[in-house]
Amino acid sequence: MSEIPTINASEKFLLTFDEAAGYFGIGRNKLRNMASYGAP
Repeated sequence: MSEIPTINASEKFLLTFDEAAGYFGIGRNKLRNMASYGAP
């Protein structure tokens, strides 16, 4: 099997919720709420 190349989060244009949660140290649900409704 070939390995999937890894890319630093700082080099990506967009992050998934899981990647962003790990990068910023906040929960996925908090990120989802912020994306849906804006910052509280």
